[in-house]
Amino acid sequence: MSKDKKYKPLKVMTFSLNEVEEKKLKEWQEKIKDLYGEYGTYTFSFTPTGIGNTIVVKSHLTGLELDVTDLDCW
Repeated sequence: MSKDKKYKPLKVMTFSLNEVEEKKLKEWQEKIKDLYGEYGTYTFSFTPTGIGNTIVVKSHLTGLELDVTDLDCW
């Protein structure tokens, strides 16, 4: 980066799970660990809908996805 250009920090976006969503995720992860002996890695997808965010978690170990969205909080 040249000295004449000012550094612009990236915007940060954060997403979170509520207690219901976290419980769904933890239960699923435990089932995966029971079957495969490990938790593996996960990708979290947060999709804004205008009334709330849908939250889908993908297990790279199993190839499966789980929608943990708590629709009651919308």
